[in-house]
Amino acid sequence: MYNKNAVYTAVANTLRADARFNQSDGSACFCTAERNNAPSAFPCAWIVEIDAYPETRYIDLALTADTKRSTFEVQCFSNLASGATSQTYNMIEAATEAFRQLGYIRTMSEPMQNTMRPEIKRHIARFSRTFGDDDTLPTIT
Repeated sequence: MYNKNAVYTAVANTLRADARFNQSDGSACFCTAERNNAPSAFPCAWIVEIDAYPETRYIDLALTADTKRSTFEVQCFSNLASGATSQTYNMIEAATEAFRQLGYIRTMSEPMQNTMRPEIKRHIARFSRTFGDDDTLPTIT
């Protein structure tokens, strides 16, 4: 069965390994599984499972369901003086590829205005996948 921590780790490791998203001090991209309106480092990626529920079309008469629908939200932030929008877009594309390799599909992607701090660019995407009882996560290459 699926494990949300394994999904988070796979996507976060992909973003951290990409040198395009290194912080100004050279350290890896800051990734977190908690929402934070004021990230402590940039660029930043929130990778949060926003829902996991039984797929109703697979529930039997005994009201059991071993099939779940998992939905993750990724929010990417950049504070670059020049190129912040491109950086958040590229982070979403890297996350999209990681989720694709895990069997997820992107269901939305949208740049958002950061009302708290307009100088920080923000991009949001959501990814969903259905897991059956015997499904396992593939390894990201």
